[in-house]
Amino acid sequence: MDWLFGMVRNFLLGWVPGWAWFIVALAVLGWVWRTFGWQGLAGAALAILTLGAYRQGWRDRGSGEPPKVPPADLPTFNSPAEAVKVAERQTGKKHTYSKR
Repeated sequence: MDWLFGMVRNFLLGWVPGWAWFIVALAVLGWVWRTFGWQGLAGAALAILTLGAYRQGWRDRGSGEPPKVPPADLPTFNSPAEAVKVAERQTGKKHTYSKR
């Protein structure tokens, strides 16, 4: 039975395009709004966002690459000493390291 679940999951997450998921999500949200009100809409929206994040992780599995970080978000330091000073300032602790 696990093979059947895996086969269905692989089809739904791998072959169904994102725009189709978006249309299905809108239909589900509309039905939930009419049936359960705003509380149901909030719960369904969280469930759909969770499924979307799971789908993205499933599609990215095995890529062997770390998550992409925009270069503007990466810190740049002129020297290792500058990096240590920033770390000490952020953590409030004296940086200790051993020289080998």
